[in-house]
Amino acid sequence: TAVNSLIPASLQGGTGLVNTPRAQIADFDTTKRSTFDANITKVFNAAGSHNLKGGYGFQHVVNDINTYYPGGYVQINWGGSFVFGGVNRGTGTYGYYEVNDRRITNKAGSNIKSLYVQDQWAAGQHLTLSLGLRTEHEVVPTFRPDILKNAFDFGWGDKLAPRLGAAYDVWGDGKAKVFASWGRYYDWTKYELPRGSFGAETWCIYYRALDTLDLGSLNMTNKPGTSLWPSNPAGCRDRRVPAFAEEIDPDAKPMSQDSTNAGFEYQLDKGSVLSVYYVHNNLRTTIEDIGFLDATGNEGYLIGNPGVGLTKRSEEHTSELQSRG
Repeated sequence: TAVNSLIPASLQGGTGLVNTPRAQIADFDTTKRSTFDANITKVFNAAGSHNLKGGYGFQHVVNDINTYYPGGYVQINWGGSFVFGGVNRGTGTYGYYEVNDRRITNKAGSNIKSLYVQDQWAAGQHLTLSLGLRTEHEVVPTFRPDILKNAFDFGWGDKLAPRLGAAYDVWGDGKAKVFASWGRYYDWTKYELPRGSFGAETWCIYYRALDTLDLGSLNMTNKPGTSLWPSNPAGCRDRRVPAFAEEIDPDAKPMSQDSTNAGFEYQLDKGSVLSVYYVHNNLRTTIEDIGFLDATGNEGYLIGNPGVGLTKRSEEHTSELQSRG
């Protein structure tokens, strides 16, 4: 009530009042992909006919992004005191305010190299086998190479993907066929993870005592009033701490899944085919960011495979990280 008597009616508002609408500007968000592929095919006979294929692939991906809130966005907390960690950190004449500097900006790129070999083997009149192996070398960059160049480097041995398939022509006339296949598939890491956890996405909050009613003047370059942030009065609360080195599980595996297919096809007549299919997909591993709060209450992320390695004992590991914060 005492504070309300000091505030002109035109400025009074509820909790969470902002001085300007939140308007996020996206200058650009581009992804450029360059690819090169070389393949060779060899047909020969050896215990049946073979159609052997092999190849090399190269992919270069670059992501360049710049999104932000011009001048930041300000939240007014009329008559309130900034409480953090259970401690009252202070207030101003009219309460306190927050200036949020939230943006996603920077540029990063990486290469993915791949090798594959596949054999389509007709081992007689009835049986056809499909045997293959694919592997990749994938580098996942960070958006802060000055701190850490690469978040992950998955070598050729980390992404071995065998493929096995068989089809059996029951009577040798093409009318009835039984088939089955199994394969392991690896996905390349999307840039949403590197952007969010490896330096592109930032979110800093400045807490200041509110001693002015000129709300429209408050922004990133004009933050009057006493700083209420305890750990670094001249700085800000970092809500998107980059996950570098200690927060990355060095034994993390790339995302992969196994896929099993089986079925039966029978040609009823010239215009219709009876088919029965069975499909089973099993996600083996994926990469996620597991959130935690450090000693100052800021967000941090442990990057790895959920339920495996460091994330399996995430409570113990994050407690260690919190103590360092």
